Amino acid sequence: CGERYLYQRTADRARVFQLRCRSWNCPRCRPRRQQQLRAIAYAGHPVTFLTLTCNPFLHESPGDAARAMSAAWRALRRLIEAQHKGIKPEWMTVVEATKRGWPHLHVLTTKRWIDQKWLSKQWERLTGAKIVDIRRVQNPRQMASYVAKYVGKAPHKFMKLKRYYTTRGYRSAKPQRPAQYDWSNASSELHTGNFLTLAMALRASGWQ
Repeated sequence: CGERYLYQRTADRARVFQLRCRSWNCPRCRPRRQQQLRAIAYAGHPVTFLTLTCNPFLHESPGDAARAMSAAWRALRRLIEAQHKGIKPEWMTVVEATKRGWPHLHVLTTKRWIDQKWLSKQWERLTGAKIVDIRRVQNPRQMASYVAKYVGKAPHKFMKLKRYYTTRGYRSAKPQRPAQYDWSNASSELHTGNFLTLAMALRASGWQ
């Protein structure tokens, strides 16, 4: 990770990008991925936090359990949304592994009220798991940091399932970016080596 870089040049400017693997298992990339996840989690302004567990005795492997939980969560979400037609809450779902390697789901949502007994009953019917936790989000920033802290700690993700996913409208707070230089006509080259040395050499030569 970081051994390759992309070099772009126009008539009056040049820039160098260090290429990262962006893997959650990479010690260099994990902090940046977690920072991005915190920003996404906070941007949705969640008010409710759910934790949904699985029943390990009903599955052959953690991967099978994660896949079944993902399907069950989609079904549960439809049931929740059907209760209040016309008001569609937004969701962010994060898959986390327990110390024993079994999956559970952390869910941040804009929905203010879900009955605990009803939720537990529906989840048990869908998955066979009884343990469901629901709480009010008092500090959205702190809760965003919580879900980001643990999502990358497992040695691998569950099969091909995403580590986290959101509904389309969850990321409501999109940062405004300033006007940028037009690099559309830049020539690009891919290199392997020390990108910092090249960047310093370009700067010393008068490139902006």
